[in-house]
Amino acid sequence: MASVTEAMRGLAARELINYQPRQSITLTAQGGAIAAELAKRHHALEEFFLQILGCSKSRSRTIACEVEHIIDERFRQRLTSFVEFVQQKSSTAAGSLIEEFKKSYQQHEDS
Repeated sequence: MASVTEAMRGLAARELINYQPRQSITLTAQGGAIAAELAKRHHALEEFFLQILGCSKSRSRTIACEVEHIIDERFRQRLTSFVEFVQQKSSTAAGSLIEEFKKSYQQHEDS
């Protein structure tokens, strides 16, 4: 338990949470903003792995959890724009290319 308490104290010292022993813990505005950005990163990555690369939902979620901590806002925005672009173009050559990639990769994975 000491390591949890130390972690809470560290987050409180960085003004990311409101922490008092044996009381509810809440995010500060700054902590909430960081959490919201991480959620956006996670969603963008999960959608990319799922929709573009054709990974399973569970695999997409697992990989997104690992990668979300190392990308920055600029990369997240670019990735989100790319996923949205491909989704909008799904009935065009771009969409066909993605589907062709998924089929090709699946055949490679199955052999």
